[in-house]
Amino acid sequence: MILTKKVPTLGEAGEVKEVADGYARNFLFSRRLAELATEENLKKLEENNKHKAKLAEKDLLLTEQLADRLNGTVVEIEEKANEVGKLYAAVSPSAIAKKLKELGLEIKKNQVTMPEPIKELGEHRALINLDHGLEVEITIIVKE
Repeated sequence: MILTKKVPTLGEAGEVKEVADGYARNFLFSRRLAELATEENLKKLEENNKHKAKLAEKDLLLTEQLADRLNGTVVEIEEKANEVGKLYAAVSPSAIAKKLKELGLEIKKNQVTMPEPIKELGEHRALINLDHGLEVEITIIVKE
């Protein structure tokens, strides 16, 4: 059998598995979770895997380019603060993502992580978590 979709107790889509005939016929085939591992289907699977590998390689290259562009980036954010430098509202990951977008860097707010909320003026650090396990540290300068 070649699994066409993820089956929790069996495996991931694209895996080749051996199962009992009854299980395949009554469960997997009827729900379109698998297909027979014929020579033609195995060739299709191999071609599909090659295509996915090329796409993943291209995506990794694009992610590395984005990481290079992000490396050393300084983001300046203006916020209102009281007389001792405490902000009235903390700087959020979405505000950082918005500023990065203004700089032409497409980052989602869930990719921005900070060790602690930014609640005062000054220089701070944040990590940008990119796909493929890449992380980039950026500098955030909060001024009034």
